[in-house]
Amino acid sequence: MKQYKINDFLSKIVQIYAALMVSIFLFYFHDGYFDITASKYQCFLFLTYGTLCILFISCLCLKQKICFSIFYPKSICDWSIYILSACHVITTICSPYPYESIWGTYGRGCGLIFTFTIGCMYLMVTRFLPSISSILSVFLYSCFIVIGLGMCNFCGWDVFGIFKELDVTIAYRYLSTTGNVTFFAHLMCFFLPISCVLYQTSHTYQQRYCYALCVCSGFIGLYIANIDSAYLGISAFLLFHWYQNCLDHQRLQRFLEVLMFGNGCAVVLGLCSKIIPMRTYIGFSSIIYSFIPAICLCLHLFLYLYHRHHIYEKRVYLRIRKHIVYFISLCLICLLILFLYVSFVNTDMNLGNLSGYLHFDDAWGSRRGFAWKSLSYLYWHDFSLFQKLFGYGLDSVRILMGQMVAVQDSIYFDNAHNEYLQYLMTSGLFGLISYLIFYVSAMVRLFRNKSDTATILLSILIAHGVQACCSINQPITTPLLFLFIALGESLLTTHYYEIH
Repeated sequence: MKQYKINDFLSKIVQIYAALMVSIFLFYFHDGYFDITASKYQCFLFLTYGTLCILFISCLCLKQKICFSIFYPKSICDWSIYILSACHVITTICSPYPYESIWGTYGRGCGLIFTFTIGCMYLMVTRFLPSISSILSVFLYSCFIVIGLGMCNFCGWDVFGIFKELDVTIAYRYLSTTGNVTFFAHLMCFFLPISCVLYQTSHTYQQRYCYALCVCSGFIGLYIANIDSAYLGISAFLLFHWYQNCLDHQRLQRFLEVLMFGNGCAVVLGLCSKIIPMRTYIGFSSIIYSFIPAICLCLHLFLYLYHRHHIYEKRVYLRIRKHIVYFISLCLICLLILFLYVSFVNTDMNLGNLSGYLHFDDAWGSRRGFAWKSLSYLYWHDFSLFQKLFGYGLDSVRILMGQMVAVQDSIYFDNAHNEYLQYLMTSGLFGLISYLIFYVSAMVRLFRNKSDTATILLSILIAHGVQACCSINQPITTPLLFLFIALGESLLTTHYYEIH
């Protein structure tokens, strides 16, 4: 009986830690937006190592010893994160810039210390946290406030006074307490999947209204962030969400309701922008000023009412789903062919506004094309065999870009703006493969679990995995990603550590 009480006590400590990571961590800042990345990094380190110290002191005070079996790998995810950490150690030892590889460059902090902190968080959560539903609830409440603050900023209301000393020419890049709008959009790729799945599986009217409010706020947060990679990530999640639920009549209706919420929020936001001065929309979200959201809203409303009064057999839904999958696959293949044709065959072809997305050149994706081509050239032509396998050094992209381009370009590209390319350049082929195995194995195991909580975490990984193709890893949202993966492992893994 005493052993179970100790286990429960340690679990409570880690549960508090996880709750702080999805609440206080989101709101913490020191000097406004000037050092928000560094302050989040320091907060992450303080919470993680502080919790480790508390766990250690608690075991000493209780005169208990934790068996080393808690460190034994129990899944593919465990093995792969150990191998990834080992790759990071090797690349740090052999890097031409070991100091930057350990601590991270220019305050970004994604060095070896960051990797070890991620690993400590992963071990604590997977070994000592058996219940995760409360953590997801705290995250929802916290994100709801973060979105509210972002909406205030978007409308020109500086609640915390953190825009006062910020140059107006760059103020549009920042929102709420997450810093850059890109990181705010990353947060929406966590928040929206959780809200949608919980709305899909809610049972009472009170839960349904609460989660509907979360879904609407998530779409509003997505629109005000206006990051194309986040749109792609949420689109991938919605496709998966539809595929998984289209055979169930009731869940299909809920899915159509989610789409109506998304289009309705776009219509309302477009109308409000004509009354309240807001930031200028660019890119995909310019459709909010058009009639497209209103047409989609009417279409989804019609489909919802139609499905509500016509119930088909499962085999009919199965046949419809098959044809829709074929159609979507055909559209994606045609889009890929058009992209390759415009980018590499007929480079002078003019597609109007779509040229910025379908014509891959140096200016593509806010100069991501230039960064990707430059880094790819470095990897294939300048890296030694050892560097191709283990990388140039953690958080070294800014140094690499500085060797090729002007100073202002290297400052702009302190990251590859593609997480997979970033892992390839900094930790090599072995590091990238280890990360992909870690990520994909978590998705596969969650997919096989079939529970609602597993579906929530799987949806997060799908949304993030797609948007990561054009985004960056950093100390603001990357710790939350690994926390959600650890929560998934905690859900799937039997807790059989021993305390003697």
